[in-house]
Amino acid sequence: MNEFECKTCGGVHQLSTLIEFPQPDIISQITSGKVDQTLEHLGRNTMLINREYILMECEMKIPIVDRDDDLDYLVWVRMDKADVKKAIGSSKDKESIKIKGKLIHPIPFYDNTEELDVHIGSINFEEISICSIDRSTELRQDFIRGISFDKLIIMLEKYYHMD
Repeated sequence: MNEFECKTCGGVHQLSTLIEFPQPDIISQITSGKVDQTLEHLGRNTMLINREYILMECEMKIPIVDRDDDLDYLVWVRMDKADVKKAIGSSKDKESIKIKGKLIHPIPFYDNTEELDVHIGSINFEEISICSIDRSTELRQDFIRGISFDKLIIMLEKYYHMD
């Protein structure tokens, strides 16, 4: 099942379990010269801004409980450089780390996600993903417990008809 019938418009839409967010505006503002700040590429979709904070694209997985699949959000997270250094320095096994950050974009279909506090987890700096959400929100509950396939379809119907 790669498509679904939309109750909003009656049409057929692609069934997608990946929602990607664009790079934060500050990146293009710096690279175009509109903003006088520095940007260093630290790796794929990881940038150091003004040697102060890091912007990183991370995966946030929400399990679909009645399917063998996840709803994957590719989100951008802002982390203070000092917090990253501290997390790397205090990691006992030097293989796994947990870093505090904030979501850059609000997550569609969820209230109260603007600048939401999250923690980024990584093992050997591979598979960097969000491992916890701090504030009690519907997003946090879905992150922990998962969503139904029916809720995914409702979210996708809204997604395909956002103005």
